[in-house]
Amino acid sequence: MSSIRSAVEDVCSRSVDDLAGAALEEELDELTWVERAVAARRLALIARIDRVRPYVSEGFLSTSSWVAVRYHESSSVATENVKTARALEEMPATREALGEGEISGSSVRVLVGAHDSSPEPFDEAEPMLVDAAK
Repeated sequence: MSSIRSAVEDVCSRSVDDLAGAALEEELDELTWVERAVAARRLALIARIDRVRPYVSEGFLSTSSWVAVRYHESSSVATENVKTARALEEMPATREALGEGEISGSSVRVLVGAHDSSPEPFDEAEPMLVDAAK
């Protein structure tokens, strides 16, 4: 078992009823940060898999179909994840902010939409847009 899995199992095995006040809020803050950082890492891995295409030997024709089957996601969710992973490769400030837990997945989706609709202006405005998302 990986150290990541062990740490998550340890946290999840503790009762939330034992937390109160600042400790309750601090754990939620911490888990929100972890969720965002892990999402960034997962998207980076999906982008890498999209580039190297190891799933072709298994008969899959696209990254999104492979993600959908392997991780039991709907086709639409898998497609959105692959689209986001691809876009983040061209969005360094957004990618960094998500990885540092500074912006949410919903903010990333909005920024990806802005990037897709106007890539050149987005590149120039990305730092300002990411600051606004924070």
